[in-house]
Formats: sequence, structure tokens, C-alpha cells
Amino acid sequence: MKQIFENLKTGEIELLDVPMPNVGKGKVLVKNHFSLISSGTERTILEFGNKGLLAKAKSRPDLVKQVLEKVKSEGLLTTYKKAMQKLEDFLPLGYSSAGEVVSVSNDVNDIHIGDLVACAGGGYATHSEYVAVPKNLVVKIPEGVGTKDASFVALGGIAMQGVRQSEASVGDVVAVIGLGLVGLLTIQILKSAGCRVIGLDLDSSKGKIAKLLGADLFIDLKNGEPTNEIMEFTKGYGVDAVLMTASTKSNGPVELTPKIIRDRGTFVIVGVSKIDIPRAPYYKKEITVRFSRSYGPGRYDPLYEEKGIDYPIGYIRWTEKRNMESFLSLLADKKINVKPLISYEFPLEKSGEAYKIISGKKKTDKPVIAILFKYEGGNKGSTSNVIYFKQNYRKRNDKIGVSVIGAGNFTKATLMPNLVKLKGEISLEGISSYGGNSAAILARKYNFIYVTSDYKKIAEDENTDLVFITVPHNLHVPVAKEMLESGKDVFVEKPLAINIDQLKEIIKVSQSTGKRIMVGFNRRFSPLTQWIKRYFGSQTPRIITYRVNAGPVPTHHWINDPNVGGGRIIGEVCHFVDYLIYMFNSYPKEVYGKHTIIDNKDFLNADNSVFTLQFENGSIGNIIYESIGDKALPKERIEIYANNFAGVIDNFIRGEVYKNGKTYRKKLLLQDKGFINEYKEVLKSLKEGTEFPIPFKDIVYTTLTTLLMVESIKSGNVVEVKKYLQRIL
Repeated sequence: MKQIFENLKTGEIELLDVPMPNVGKGKVLVKNHFSLISSGTERTILEFGNKGLLAKAKSRPDLVKQVLEKVKSEGLLTTYKKAMQKLEDFLPLGYSSAGEVVSVSNDVNDIHIGDLVACAGGGYATHSEYVAVPKNLVVKIPEGVGTKDASFVALGGIAMQGVRQSEASVGDVVAVIGLGLVGLLTIQILKSAGCRVIGLDLDSSKGKIAKLLGADLFIDLKNGEPTNEIMEFTKGYGVDAVLMTASTKSNGPVELTPKIIRDRGTFVIVGVSKIDIPRAPYYKKEITVRFSRSYGPGRYDPLYEEKGIDYPIGYIRWTEKRNMESFLSLLADKKINVKPLISYEFPLEKSGEAYKIISGKKKTDKPVIAILFKYEGGNKGSTSNVIYFKQNYRKRNDKIGVSVIGAGNFTKATLMPNLVKLKGEISLEGISSYGGNSAAILARKYNFIYVTSDYKKIAEDENTDLVFITVPHNLHVPVAKEMLESGKDVFVEKPLAINIDQLKEIIKVSQSTGKRIMVGFNRRFSPLTQWIKRYFGSQTPRIITYRVNAGPVPTHHWINDPNVGGGRIIGEVCHFVDYLIYMFNSYPKEVYGKHTIIDNKDFLNADNSVFTLQFENGSIGNIIYESIGDKALPKERIEIYANNFAGVIDNFIRGEVYKNGKTYRKKLLLQDKGFINEYKEVLKSLKEGTEFPIPFKDIVYTTLTTLLMVESIKSGNVVEVKKYLQRIL
């Protein structure tokens, strides 16, 4: 199918073929009839993409600050490479569309195949022939409303929430500053609520449209101070509320509001502007200032938007979905008319022309308010879930066929940039992602043979020898199982499993298939790890303290979902357990852990834990994993002690060894956590037909020990590893 993207590096608009998305749990698959360009939002995205590197930095000082913090902890070159990788990404455009339902997940009961629906949400209701959208971002279109009008639903939801935040009621006088698409929809919603409305804009051509749509008064802000005119209109009281729907870098709307609003009026910020509130005029009138959160309650809440968990209507009357439904009801009742707002309609093939108009590169003879993409005459691109870039391809016998399942951040930022350095040894076969589009971008960038949204295609591919699996943690075992049973060797990005049952299952599959399993415990392959280990000698016991300043992750992040990510201990601390096993050359005997008690909803107690691991050879490992430390402190520090020996690794960029009264130091130009060496060793094993570089027994011990660390902090007891090992083998 066809989908529109922006190349963030160049700012160019590209229409690409991507695989059909999967419906997915809690989702609805929709064949788009129309999608709406949000001129304000998408113009801002285009402007950012078209800027040079320095201009991009100036426009996002918040990101520059993050980069500078990264430089301190990871070094300049490492940070630069990561920043450049992010800028080379492609962004799917669009977040408001309407069409016909063609497939529905089994857990969606109120929407059926054949229904006409309106869809919203960035990354979901995109400019593409088909969209897979979570059920709380999909609403049925009522009788009498066409899909063209319904495609305004996301912008209508934004306008609806702004009006609700104003608490405007019958007879109120409301000023709307900024008469773009959201502003003109806002005027009509306010009129349907019995309000008198004043529209204000710098563009005089918007006045005629505003009056046509019901505005009682239009004021051209270019013609000077509007205060007198508004005071005359309101009999000297001022307006009851001001809704700022403009997109501007000026502080003008904020400074104008106290001049035109009544005492104790409400100022609602819907659009984007400079917000420098002058205290005195706002204080004297006791003005209420409110922000309007996009479509309404539920926005930015993954439990609501992604998992489909609704808010009870008795507690939250107007969620984002109910706002969208309310907007469509006003369309059905003819209280809102979007036809005068439609400036142009284009097929997807002319997307470049549409965005030239949006960006101002192409002049027009009329005001540009709304531009629609019309999906006319069926599908232009393939509706297959697999797209081949090379036909009748056979890999060379001396190459290792590599496929990838998962196209998220790890694949983009770490796996592919390192794996491509070994392109002389491998043939990149297939890459898969559930939605299809993220994998399609990487497939083109790295010249894969094909891209698919159905990972089972990779299991059927006779050219694939090794499969990298980077999907969410709960899927590692199910996907790895299918690949192993199809005769592939697998490389699973950590963790291997998120519970005991999964670990037992993958051990059984490994034994029955005889295929190899590798887990991405890369730190043992770091050049600094290898350097410092050469100084060790064979003396035991040893002590290692591994401190991790992990930083916070939002509590609603998928990794903290026990059924998806398993939590950060299982998801990340497994790295450090493997490191101890490797450096001690021994297996954990028992583990004990405690976590902090934090009265702060932004932090999880378990993410701030200290673990002590006793090993069979008498060595002791301490892992301090915390998310509360200052982010200026580099993430990882390892201290190693043995007989007449001490060593330190700081964030895998510098190391020190103290031995026999002498000091040795090593510093890298780039942070190197061992990824490239790890991949080299795996490929070497495949070529030579030997076992993978990390023994499977190490992987099992690491996974089991990490699971038992969670058990220890829950129970508060020391846990013996071998007792559990006997249960799973």
C-alpha cells in the first residue's frame, strides 16, 4: 500500500510502498476514503525538516540540552553518531482520517466489518491507504455524514476540548484568536452552544469565512488595537472567555487577552504560541488560564489509547473518543459545516504538490485552510503484507542470510548501524514489523531483499540462516520458538524470557530442535572488558560492584507492564548478571535484593534496588540499579577487586587498572559496549559451525538469576538459584 512520510534529514515528502499493517489486539483495520492534512501541525514538521542542522538545534533547545548531557557521559563522537541516526529517520504524516472497516480484532465488539468510521491519532490515522487504529481512537460515522466531512474528526475533537475547557455556556461572548482550521471549527461549536463569537486573525481573508460560519464579529488584528471594538460589542464588560487557537511565535495573544476579557474570565490555550504571562493584568482580573489537551482526557495515556481501557462516564464525561463522537453528531445535525473549509483535494500521488502549498512554496489564489487526500478508485499500491525489492534473488553460498523481526528503537539505533558494518559477510534478507511501515523504512535504508508485516514469512525463507528478534519482551520466546522450529538459529535481544514458564519452554525447544540461541548480552564483548580481563589472572575470589544510573522511565511505559516488558530488572539488569558470570567465570549460588521505598509516583521502587549475588567459586557481585540519580552522572561504572588487583570501567569509554603498584589506563574515542564484536563472534560461529559465543548454560543461569532477583525483592529473602534450576531443567 502507499503511505506518505517526511524525510527528517532533508525535509522531503516521500510516497512509499509499505506492507499492509496487521490488525492487532484492540485495533480496527480501515480502508481510508479521506485523510486531512493538519496545516498548522504538518507545516511545523515540514519547517523543521527543511532546516539545516544548526537551525534545527536552535529551534529545539530542549533537545540540544539532552545532547549536551549525552556528550558528558558518552563522549562527543558517540553522541554525534546517535543524533545523526535520529535525523535520518522517516516520519509518517497525518492523524485524522475516515473510511471503511475491513477487519476487526477479536476483542473489539462495537465496530464491525463494513462500518464507516472516523479515526484519529498520530502514527495511526496516517496518510495511507489502510490504517490500523486502536478502538478508542475510532468512532462510527452517524447517518447523514460522509467520510469526507468525518475526516475532520481529530481537528474537531481538538476544537471540542478547547470549548469544554472554556466552560462557555448559552449567552456567553467568546473570542477566538487564530482562525485556522481549529479556530473556524471552534467558532461553529461555540455557536451551536448558544454563544456569541468574535473571531480575530491577522489574515483579513479569514473574516469572510468566519462570518459565513456564524461569527458575530470579525476583527483584523493588522488594523491595530481591537480592545475598543470588543468593549463596545460587549457593552464594556469584555468577553467571558478567550480561546487561543493560533500557531505563532509571538506573545501577542497572551498580552491581548487581559485587555479584552472580563473580570475572572477564562483564557484557554489550544494552539501553540509563546506563553509569557504578565502577572499584573492577569492578577488584577484573576483570569483563569487553562491548557487544552488535544482531543481531551485519554490523550497521551497509553492505557486508554493503546490498550483501549475507557474512563467511566460517571467520572470523566468527555473523553477524547466521546469528544470525537460529539463532533460527528454536530456534523449530522448540520450545526457544523466543513465544506467552506476545504481548499483542495489531492490523490496521494500528488502529495508533493499538496505539501508545497502547505509550506508556502507554491502560491495559491485563495486562502488555504484544509487540504484532503482522497483515496479514489481503490488501492494504488500493493495490498500484500510482504514487498520484495529484488525478484528471483538467491544469496551467495559464502554469505550468511540474516533477517530481523522488530523495527523499533533498538533496531534503528543499535542493531542495524552495527550489523551493516559486517555487510561483506552477510546478506540482509527480510525485515518485519507489526505495522509494516517502520520496517519498510529500514528495508530501503539498508537494502533488505524484502519487508513484511507478517514475521512468519521469515520462518518460511530458505535464504535466512540467522534471525535477530527485537520485538517486545513478552514475544521473545513465542517468536524465537517459531524460528527455531523452522530451522533457523536465533539471536534474541535481551531478555530471553520474562517468567519461569517461558524460560522452561525455550529450554525445551532448544533441546528438541538442536538449533542455537544467542542473547544480546553485549557488554562482555566490549574492548574495555577484554582489556581489563587480561590483567586479572586466575585468582579467586573476586568482588565486583556494578553501579547503574539508569534514569527514570515513565511508569506507564510498556517495559513496566509485567505482562509485556516484565519490568526493568528483568529487561535490563540481566545485562549485568551476565557480566558478573563472565568476569567471575562462575555461576550464581544465591541472590538477595532490597529496593527503596519512594513516595513519588514518578519512580518505581523496584527500579531502585541493590542486589548481592554469591557465586559458586566464592566471589561476590553487587549490582546497584537506580533511577533517582542525577542524569549528569554517566550511566554505568564497574569496580573490580581481586588479589593485588583493582580495576574500573567508566561507561565503557575509559578504564583503569591498578596492579602490583602500577596504574594502567585506556580511553576510547567512542563509547563501545561491545555490539560490533558480539555480532562478529556470532557470525564466526555460524561460519565455523561452532556454538555461539555465549554458552546456552550462561544464558539460562543469567535469565533464571534475574527472575529470582525480582522474587527476592518481593519476598525479602535470600533465594537459592540451584533449587529453581532443578525445576526448569
